[in-house]
Amino acid sequence: MKKFIGLILAALMIFAASAPLAFAEDVAPSLSVTVRHGSSLGYVYTMHPFTLQAVFDSGTQTSGAYPADRFIKASWLRVEELESGADLNQVYADNKEKENLITKQSEWYGGSYKIRFDLDICLNGTYIFCGWISDTSGAPQFIKRVDINEIETERPMADIEFKNFGDYSKDTIASASIRNMECGKGKTIKRYALVKDYLLPPGSWPESLPPDYCNAQYDDMISKLMDSFINSGLEVKPDENGAYNLKYTGSYKLFIEDSEGKYTVVTKELSKPSQVDTKPPEIDFDVTIPASENEPSEIKVTAADNIGIARIDYADVELKQIGRSDNGTDEFFLTERKPISASGGTIKTDRSIVICAVDTSGNASYERVDIGNEPEPTNEPDETSSPIPTATAAPDVTSSPMPSATAEPDASGAPSPSATAEPQPTDKPEDHPYEIGGLSILTQAGEKLEAPPENGSFEAEVTLKKLKAESSKDYIFVAVYNEEGILLNIDYVRADFAPDYDYSFGFNIPPQTRKIGSIKAFVWSDFSSAEPLSETKEISFK
Repeated sequence: MKKFIGLILAALMIFAASAPLAFAEDVAPSLSVTVRHGSSLGYVYTMHPFTLQAVFDSGTQTSGAYPADRFIKASWLRVEELESGADLNQVYADNKEKENLITKQSEWYGGSYKIRFDLDICLNGTYIFCGWISDTSGAPQFIKRVDINEIETERPMADIEFKNFGDYSKDTIASASIRNMECGKGKTIKRYALVKDYLLPPGSWPESLPPDYCNAQYDDMISKLMDSFINSGLEVKPDENGAYNLKYTGSYKLFIEDSEGKYTVVTKELSKPSQVDTKPPEIDFDVTIPASENEPSEIKVTAADNIGIARIDYADVELKQIGRSDNGTDEFFLTERKPISASGGTIKTDRSIVICAVDTSGNASYERVDIGNEPEPTNEPDETSSPIPTATAAPDVTSSPMPSATAEPDASGAPSPSATAEPQPTDKPEDHPYEIGGLSILTQAGEKLEAPPENGSFEAEVTLKKLKAESSKDYIFVAVYNEEGILLNIDYVRADFAPDYDYSFGFNIPPQTRKIGSIKAFVWSDFSSAEPLSETKEISFK
């Protein structure tokens, strides 16, 4: 009997833990809005001074655990600050073109179904939140206002609206439009740009921003970053109708600058329409090397997935486009892609490639194939070796021109063939078009470090100045080596840098499995020639 009662109690406990609770009293649906300052959210560095959190609560009822009245539509809009007794329903009707739909789904927590929505804001004004639990064609059944008038320096703002077509077999899978772009009184929008987030060079985004929200250092940093992204070809260009045609899901950033030089960066995620299937495809390839060097290699490509392949593409790449680091190839797979049949096919090429396969739910896989003039690294590099240093190749006169941890830089900033070789200057330091002013390492909070942390990420901060007024897109690199001179990580920023500006870049260095021996910063014109454009800066931890 005791055993039987124990089983009943255990079953009741499992049921109670898995099923929503019923309540003794009905709780009516409600809408509430809370105003939070950035610092109250626990962020030391924040891009927005205020966050508005709206909670659309469906309430509860005694007749069942699932309420009959659920919010079927939620939205918000901003207008110039209203008088205290303004008719909000009339204000909504007069400003419907400024309405922003809240697309988050209801979630069960705290005893009822709720939609929680956080809105970072940059402008003063009256923010109105609206909710519907029945007919959405008329006035909202719930409406709340919040007046914000404490932002000292107003920032421009806008919203990115996505439309996902759900067909991943097409070249364009979604579109984006910029809505409700606004700025403060007496200002105009000077420029704006939409950028695909994962295409940003790893480590180039400033994760540690100054704690003071409105300051010249922030604006200068974002201005130069925006210029770098646009000049590097990372901007998504609109068509003649002003719509942005998108090839990829993921995160996008919208840079906005007003007539007073104040910047805002809006980040928004283009999600897949269905999250039921999350397993990416499996890519299989087989390489046939020709007997003659004058003939291309053949790469037979197939892909398999549990729900079906939507498309397979490939892109010609070189080591100059994708370094061998922990950042992964998906961050770089890019714009000039070439289609293969979804059932697979054979590629004839003498270049290295990256293959991308996408399933019918939008999950993507990437595989890199190195062939042609970029063989896999060996212990004996020859004249065809990659300019990116490898874990096994010891640099000689004909191999990697990238600085290694064991090679002393010469006066030109290029490494000598070995640690014992005499420096061979190729030109005078004053002839270099760039000057690296400093290289230091910092914590993620911006505090200076004397040595890299064990099993933790940190920032490598580089200051740079272009000394000559020449128009060219050049690379600034930060390379991390272990104590034996083996490359552990490499990041870069490429841009047509403006002369006589003091640039400052923060490169994020991920946790390393080997002890870091040194970090170097240097400037090249491109990967293939590896022409030094500055003296190399180095920090040694040996």
